[in-house]
Amino acid sequence: GSSKRVSPLYPEDDTPKLQFDVTPTTANLSFRRLDGFPGTLRFDERRLAHLYLNDNNLVSLPESIGRLRSLWQLFVHNNQLRTLPLAVGQLRSLWELDVHNNQLTSLPKALGKLTSLRRLDLSGNLFSLTSSLDWLDRLRRL
Repeated sequence: GSSKRVSPLYPEDDTPKLQFDVTPTTANLSFRRLDGFPGTLRFDERRLAHLYLNDNNLVSLPESIGRLRSLWQLFVHNNQLRTLPLAVGQLRSLWELDVHNNQLTSLPKALGKLTSLRRLDLSGNLFSLTSSLDWLDRLRRL
């Protein structure tokens, strides 16, 4: 038989098991009042394409998010994110990243590795766009 590689993003976390809307390609954890990533949640890392974490109270994302190599959309808007993990640079399939309305003061240079990225919403954060963002020319919507 075929074995699926399913693993937690925060394996050390013992957060109580919660019910989420998760299919092999989509995980919708929006509007759950989450202040941390639920460690009991498992994803098929090879298939997950859409991850919706918007409208929660998240202050960070785990570095292990970089293992979601098929991720196409990542919505983390309306949270309290202060930084994005360097591992976002490993999300080579990412086409849309929405981080508006967070507490970001800078962006990791690793975002420049996202050659598939076409839509990026940075509005409503705390940084100024004075750093070199040459890679933004690929975006269709900023």
